[in-house]
Order: sequence, then structure tokens, then C-alpha cells
Amino acid sequence: MRLGCTIGVLLTFLFFVYLTIIALLPRSILTDLLLYEDEPVKSDVIIVLSGDQDRLEKAEHLYSEGYGEKVLISNALDGSMTPEAAREFGIAADDIIVEDEAGSTYENAEYTKEIVEEKGFSSALVVTSDYHMRRTKVVFDRVYGDTGVRLTYVPITMSMKIGAKGIMSWPGSIINGSEA
Repeated sequence: MRLGCTIGVLLTFLFFVYLTIIALLPRSILTDLLLYEDEPVKSDVIIVLSGDQDRLEKAEHLYSEGYGEKVLISNALDGSMTPEAAREFGIAADDIIVEDEAGSTYENAEYTKEIVEEKGFSSALVVTSDYHMRRTKVVFDRVYGDTGVRLTYVPITMSMKIGAKGIMSWPGSIINGSEA
């Protein structure tokens, strides 16, 4: 019985040491552990992972700036990430490629890899949210590792947004106020 109590106290102590270290680390170190970003470079295709419309808007911005000739929407049937929404943002219908099977980051990588190889693309920009980019990079680098395709990771920044109904930390997440 005494051993169980000692282990519990030790684990509690270690947990508080961990929290103290995290609290004292400079925010930039924590951010660097979670976030990843490359400078955009001209690529054959822009791969945009399903999520909120901000991702599609970022893909359209990169497309209109000439960073990619095609836009590949992964999980294109997910709510606001449809080909119709992409056209409304100004992406030409002929430049939209649809992948509509993915249900996870790993499947985003697997299914887009098939399309990228089939189309003969040698480079791609990958667009997702900043908080999702580190995981996306790990998965895409592993899945695309044997292809020779150059991947560049360009996140959207989930900066603070102030709305009439409250302060939003990222689209759809209310910090105070009523739901948008």
C-alpha cells in the first residue's frame, strides 16, 4: 500500500515539474515545436486539406499569385471545401482537381499522392491550418518519401479574429460571447 502511495506522489510531483517547465519556456520555443512553415515557391499543384474555408481561401490566394497551376482539394465533399466553393473563390473549374475519399491526414497524403503521381506533378504546396501543419508535414514526408515530389508547407495563420458576437481564436471557436 505504501509503495502505491509513493508512486502516486512521485507521479504528481513529476507532472507539476512538467507543467512548470512548459510554463517557463518562452512562447517561441513552444510555437516552434507545434508549428511549421515554408516560404511558398512556384509548384505544379496546390494541395489543400479539408477543413474550414480559410484553407481554401489561402489556396486561392496562392493560385492567383501564380504559385500553382492546379488546386487539388483533398476530401472535397467536406462542407465548405467543395469544387463549387473553390470556383466562387475564383479558381478556374479546369484547374480544380478533386479527391473525395480521405477521412484523415494520413489518407489525405495517400490519396493525393496517387493523384500527384498519376498527373506527373513534381512539386506541390500543401495548405492546412498552422496548428495542423507539423503533423501534416510528418505524415506527408513519410508517405511521399519515395516519390521525388518536392513538398512545400504553407499554413494559414489562425490569428485572433474579433467579431460582433465574441473573440474567436480560430474559425468556429468562440473564446467569449455567443456562438457565431
